[in-house]
Amino acid sequence: MKRIMLVIIALACLLPAFSNGYAEMQECPYQASTSWTAAFASVATGQIVPSIAPAELKHPPEYEITPSDIARVAGARLFVIAGYERMMQTIADASTIEQEKVIKVTTQNTLDRITEAVVKIAKAAGTEAIAQKNLERFESLFSQAREEVVKQGLDKLRCYVNINQEPLARDIGLNVAGTFGPGPVTAQQIKLVSDSKFDIIIDNIHNPVADPFTSVSQDSVFLTWRNFPEETGPDALYKVIEENLKALI
Repeated sequence: MKRIMLVIIALACLLPAFSNGYAEMQECPYQASTSWTAAFASVATGQIVPSIAPAELKHPPEYEITPSDIARVAGARLFVIAGYERMMQTIADASTIEQEKVIKVTTQNTLDRITEAVVKIAKAAGTEAIAQKNLERFESLFSQAREEVVKQGLDKLRCYVNINQEPLARDIGLNVAGTFGPGPVTAQQIKLVSDSKFDIIIDNIHNPVADPFTSVSQDSVFLTWRNFPEETGPDALYKVIEENLKALI
């Protein structure tokens, strides 16, 4: 009997902790499809917006949504998506989800697209002041990157870029002489790289395909950039762009 009473008391002591943890998990009223759309939403709202697809996935858009995920989306105030996620057809068919609260944004890591998406989400969430303050950091980051690209003469180098990383490359002023991907590279592209000897080749970490180029263009600098953050939170998107820029500069 004493043992039973001790177990009951121990469980009673733990309940507040579990309750507090659950409250913290439920605190954010927003949800997002992937870590990328969650990152946009976090910039817009200043909150750690959860993503339906786990952030650690290599290719989050392919995530298959579960019934419990649908319940999370149904209970959210806003749900931020890109529109190309595999889960979207299932969500569109779910009668429990109000389509009015689904916010679609364009996922590109350029200053204009980030600003456009963040402003759109912030208007729906009523967090415009927070969004504007957070956007100022991105404006500074891109401004510094563009200046450094020119300062180091990187704008004069010829770059061959995975099409999924082209927007950021162009936005910071790199000379994008051609693109490849997202599918496997072709024999013609391998010959092009062999003949052209590009100074910089930038691949996409979420679906890398540039490995065949390494044997025909050994003097090129090979970089691999990221789009989807490996975490969620207000700094997730900033860190992704910052790390991409550090790898370049």
